[in-house]
Amino acid sequence: MTEICQSLCEDSQLINDIIDEILQIWTRCLPYEEKNGSKYASITPLIGTCILNEIFSNNLTESTEKIFADNFEKIFSALLIRISNSLSNIMPQAKLKEDHLSENKNSKNLAKSQHQNDYKKIDPIKIAIDCLKSYIKCTQINLYEFYESEDVWNFFNDESKIVQGYTILAKGICQICDKLVPQIVNNLNMFLSAPYDCQKISTTAFYAELMNHKCCIDLIEQLLNSLLTKLIDSCLEVRTLCIRGLGNISSLGKDQVQKQSTTILSAMMAGLDDKNDLNDEISLESMNGLTKIIALIDENNVRPILINILLRIRPCFEKEKAEIRASSYLLFGELARFGQGPSKEPYLEQIHSNFVSFILHLNEQDEIVKKACKFVLRQVGPLIKSDNINMLFQNSLLENKSLHYGEFINDLSKLIVNEFPEKVSFYIMNSVSNFKSEWTQVRSNSVLFAGYLLGHLEKEKQTQLSKEHITNALIKLLKEDQSPIVRQKAAEAISLLADF
Repeated sequence: MTEICQSLCEDSQLINDIIDEILQIWTRCLPYEEKNGSKYASITPLIGTCILNEIFSNNLTESTEKIFADNFEKIFSALLIRISNSLSNIMPQAKLKEDHLSENKNSKNLAKSQHQNDYKKIDPIKIAIDCLKSYIKCTQINLYEFYESEDVWNFFNDESKIVQGYTILAKGICQICDKLVPQIVNNLNMFLSAPYDCQKISTTAFYAELMNHKCCIDLIEQLLNSLLTKLIDSCLEVRTLCIRGLGNISSLGKDQVQKQSTTILSAMMAGLDDKNDLNDEISLESMNGLTKIIALIDENNVRPILINILLRIRPCFEKEKAEIRASSYLLFGELARFGQGPSKEPYLEQIHSNFVSFILHLNEQDEIVKKACKFVLRQVGPLIKSDNINMLFQNSLLENKSLHYGEFINDLSKLIVNEFPEKVSFYIMNSVSNFKSEWTQVRSNSVLFAGYLLGHLEKEKQTQLSKEHITNALIKLLKEDQSPIVRQKAAEAISLLADF
């Protein structure tokens, strides 16, 4: 095949026709056949990929180099889709002709076995990656060095990382040959409505990254409309990538964000409501996107939906995934920029409603959540109407400063009892409700917080509390909790109740 392709490269018109024919075959043929949960590669497109790889790998002539360059948008787009089609493909069962085998039965079986072993070693995704690599290398537009430095090829071998590979492809195009972006987008548009999820995922991931780059400002309307239309796609990963792309508009500057704010905010809110998002993947992208968008838009755009956002993210504070919890806290903190204007009172109410959650997760097992809680408390500190508590937050909760949680809770409890006596009962009962938390550390923190609040509370104000309920809950933890740490904290909390 190598010698044939070398001969073909001498005829530039023939090479051009062959490339066009192979790209049409890729479009016409099924990318793979799915049986019993496995994807079997279609042989004809695979052969076409091998031929193109040989053509791109041969010594360039001036005429072939021009053909490859002139058709870059078309070939690059087709190879991107070819990689997505080839992911996780395996070879179908080999069909061997008897007359190709030896008449001797043993020799026949040996040859058949060897042929099948060689056949099974063929890896469709590797062939597709090699073809793209060969093409990028022969185009002479400096993309190859960028992709090598980003190690993009290795991302395509892993289904869990392939989206990152598509992202790097888009990033390279935008940084090195941004003038090619419009035509690449035109070539990829048809795959947004393709019947195969793999094709929609690769295209949507590519578009999502384009939204990160200012070279695409002229395409903003087209890209936005493309992403918005796929928000109702049946594939969850496509919907997730659409939300990511819409959030990436923040990279294009405040003017673009402000111009598209109503549309973007509506899409993000819809993402938080996706009923089929069982693993909170879309919720995570929606909160990350909102955090970036809200930092750039005016209060007038947010005020009508501020409380709605705060109520939607509240359940995320207790989600199992640390990334979800951290993202929800960061978003709450970012919304603090609207806490000084007309939205001040409703935002302050939400601070108090969620205050115990911020305090308890400030000392949990995941570092990213602890940092997020430090951030949110520093952000809400100036709004909480207590200079002393604000000062405690600003001085004690620096991002990279270690926190002695016990001392911090003790100091905070004293200030709360003195400055927010009307909130003490609410905070205590909120802490008691966390005695049943699934996280050992959160249970320990809730016991400690409740204990210090009770310990610092003056006797005449204790009558406002349900003493029996609180003490029974503490005693139950002391006796029955499986964690020795929680039992220890329960004993410590009870020791603070001498005057209770």
